[in-house]
Amino acid sequence: MIGSLPMRTLSFTPGWMTLRTLGESRVIKSSYFWFVFVPIVAHAVAGASTMTIPVPFTDGEVFTPSFSLPFRWQFFYYSSLAFAIASLVYATRCPKIVSRFESYAQFEEQGNRADRTIEYLRQHIIPMAMEPWLVQKKIANAKREMSFFMRRVCSDPSSLPEYDESQSNRSWRSKWNATFNNIAIYPHQEAEAFWIVRDLSSGSKPMSRFVCTLFYVIGFAFLVPVLYQNFMYVLHFSVNP
Repeated sequence: MIGSLPMRTLSFTPGWMTLRTLGESRVIKSSYFWFVFVPIVAHAVAGASTMTIPVPFTDGEVFTPSFSLPFRWQFFYYSSLAFAIASLVYATRCPKIVSRFESYAQFEEQGNRADRTIEYLRQHIIPMAMEPWLVQKKIANAKREMSFFMRRVCSDPSSLPEYDESQSNRSWRSKWNATFNNIAIYPHQEAEAFWIVRDLSSGSKPMSRFVCTLFYVIGFAFLVPVLYQNFMYVLHFSVNP
């Protein structure tokens, strides 16, 4: 019961297609800039606070300016840090068929055809079938998804490889590669094949999706107080000019 809790938690994690909305956002991507910019400003302000400026026409008196960053800038920095981590996870772990293409028309416009769809399916299925953790369950999932794909858009799914615990990983991978080499998508089903592979890939790498989602949530949690303070500041001067 307890051991199944993490798996149930991962099953509720948003898919890559949902995370793509944030991952491809220019505003979120700019978090890298603020992650670098805020410490530079903070360092400059700290240095300015130690300056002494001679006061003219006095007997050696000096003026020490007092600078400090608003407290909300700290929230903004931690928010940009969290968004930067989430963006890094998205950029490195999101399946390319999800991150690069929003539609089949866009996929086709870039010169991609059915063979590219099959390659994206290979990139999704083989790592899942090769995972050592819960190997039998992972293989069953891989074969179920392959069977669904093949029934919808190509040949008979009965040609899927059978797992033998005595075989090496190299032999097991070769069997899967041979299966993919024999796949031929029906010409009138190329668009459907693309959408099936994209949907299947959206649910891949659950731990990476969880980490990505977690840091997006943290980023927004730190950003909300900043937005609230700015809103109240503007509201105050609007009501009391």
